[in-house]
Amino acid sequence: MATTHSVRQGESLISLSKRYGIPVDKIINHSDNRRLRERKRNEGILFPGDRITIPDREIREIDGSTEQRHRFRYKTGNARLKLRLLKEDEPRANEPYRLIIEGRDLRGNLDNEGRLEVQIPADAHQAVLMLGERGEEKIALRIGSLDPVEEARGVQQRLNNLGFYCGAEEDRLTPGAETALKLFQSKHGLEPTGRIDDATKNRLEEVHGS
Repeated sequence: MATTHSVRQGESLISLSKRYGIPVDKIINHSDNRRLRERKRNEGILFPGDRITIPDREIREIDGSTEQRHRFRYKTGNARLKLRLLKEDEPRANEPYRLIIEGRDLRGNLDNEGRLEVQIPADAHQAVLMLGERGEEKIALRIGSLDPVEEARGVQQRLNNLGFYCGAEEDRLTPGAETALKLFQSKHGLEPTGRIDDATKNRLEEVHGS
């Protein structure tokens, strides 16, 4: 029997897929999730309070000889963490990094555009990113906590991440958030209204990467 799940902060379709053992496409394409599909969100991003129907697992039968050894491969739930780091609007090209996440210690260098892309557990919620030869700069990461751009909090989260600081994220745009939004709009060729219109949401997603 299908399950109705109420989304909590930090959950995504990818983490729910791992939790329930159901592929993402099976969840999003369930008939009860039509309204969620119609919002045309990034499929990994959900909003606390969203209600999602989780379909039952499918049982498959596979023929095999009882006198032979058979190997079955189980796909673990993983996701990809993608970041782009800038300093004074310039990519932090080739800087060494260290990422501590879920007991893993990942090291490498950002690419020429300041990007980092690594595979992480789908249900990871927190990580610490250290930059520099000695890891002197530390950044705490909240994974899965990005709200949809249709929500005021989602807009403020993206503005803060991009350096247009608007203070604490709230359920409505504060005067500080409106000022930050006007700065973003001016910089990216939009009319600086301080309002969240479709053009602004699309540009925010494009610049932020999600």
